[in-house]
Amino acid sequence: RIGVATAKLALAFGMKVLAVPSRSGALEAEHFAYAELDEVVARADFLSLSCPLTEETRGLLNRERIAKMKR
Repeated sequence: RIGVATAKLALAFGMKVLAVPSRSGALEAEHFAYAELDEVVARADFLSLSCPLTEETRGLLNRERIAKMKR
């Protein structure tokens, strides 16, 4: 729910929202585009990470992935 709320705020500011599909189901996809995490990281001007910290998500954003971001 936090990710969807953040995306709606971004849309209100005229941003395009590119999201990684979650396991819990699709976001309200009317105004969202989807891509894999590495593509989102490479294309994003702003990045918001909204997921619980679990063993699966620990290290999701590491040095190598951050290096793929725009300058």
